[in-house]
Amino acid sequence: CNKTYYGEDCAEDCSTNCADQLCNHVTGNCFSCVEGRAGDLCVMSVGSEGGGGGDSIIPAVIGAVVAVVVITAIIVGFIIWRRRKNRPDEKQEAEEGVSRNGEARNLSQTYAAPELREDKRNSKHKKRSLKFSKTLSAKVNDGG
Repeated sequence: CNKTYYGEDCAEDCSTNCADQLCNHVTGNCFSCVEGRAGDLCVMSVGSEGGGGGDSIIPAVIGAVVAVVVITAIIVGFIIWRRRKNRPDEKQEAEEGVSRNGEARNLSQTYAAPELREDKRNSKHKKRSLKFSKTLSAKVNDGG
């Protein structure tokens, strides 16, 4: 066989990716490949740096990071949704008179009964004091 042919009756051409188009006369495997090609038949593409595939890790890392961010956002959104769903709404709170943190919504409900009684006593005491001072000033003015 001529060095650029192989196979039965040397009927097959060696690959154009073989250096100088030289190959084994039986198998067709290249002795060496042209630049940018690799493998027995020089059909695999490689980067100009030889090993090739070095840049292919960057898209994989970016894809993984994006996937982690999306999954995290979905989980956080689900947790927030569940908490809002389980929390009583404003209308229900108004009807019950209690806020989310347990404080009374109606301000009059925040005072204890003894405090209210004391306020009423002070109010009556002030009214009596005012009535007494009016009476006293009237007697003084009348000369009496």
